Amino acid sequence: MEQADQEQTENIEHDLNQQIETIRARLWQGDYDTQHEVILNRTHSEAVTLRNLPLQIRSMRLLGTLAYLAMNLDQARTYINRAMALAMRLQDTAEMLTLGANLGYIYRGKGDPQEAVRRFTPFIEKLDLIEITPQLSRSAVTALLRYVVCLVLSHDYDQAQTRLQQANQILKHYDETDLTPEESLGFSAYSAYARAVIAMARGDYDSARVQCQKYDDANRRLGRYSERLLGRLLLLRVELFTEPDEEAC
Repeated sequence: MEQADQEQTENIEHDLNQQIETIRARLWQGDYDTQHEVILNRTHSEAVTLRNLPLQIRSMRLLGTLAYLAMNLDQARTYINRAMALAMRLQDTAEMLTLGANLGYIYRGKGDPQEAVRRFTPFIEKLDLIEITPQLSRSAVTALLRYVVCLVLSHDYDQAQTRLQQANQILKHYDETDLTPEESLGFSAYSAYARAVIAMARGDYDSARVQCQKYDDANRRLGRYSERLLGRLLLLRVELFTEPDEEAC
């Protein structure tokens, strides 16, 4: 009887993980709706009943993402902080990196890139102290590229360049990881965006135009995802590029 109960629990947990993974993949593609929130809330409730902390973390992280996309930043921060408390309890480095990146981006969304950098930095500094395994590579690259965007918005271009190189080295070293095509394109767009702004700030407009083209190409290939998520980066790019020939990008 006990073995049957264990198998039933494992089957339920497997189904819940599949639901979360499906929603995560659809969010990367920009395909999200109100039903996702309903499903995630139900998933989180079941995870609490099962006392499955990893499932609770993942469901709350995605609920935070949905709130961020809806620009409900206070609610997003609440979800992320709750998930972070559990991740720290489990010492789950990958989740802590991802959640730290999300928290930093929430403050960026509030128009406070300096605070975003301050919130980001402790998690990014952990990367300098640990080995980046293939299992950590996705979380590390996500965190680094989002950190780079916040550094760029804070006009710390030297540190942005350093961290951008670090992210690209991880991607190069772990190019056989299980990144989806959408994730790979998303990372390419983040990287090109940061390179373009850094080049523009340094007066290297030819390089900036090349990176703008790479950014736009990645966006076009991403389709709906580019319109809903990376489109916000495009608006930021326009705000930052103040040279008379900025329209060339």
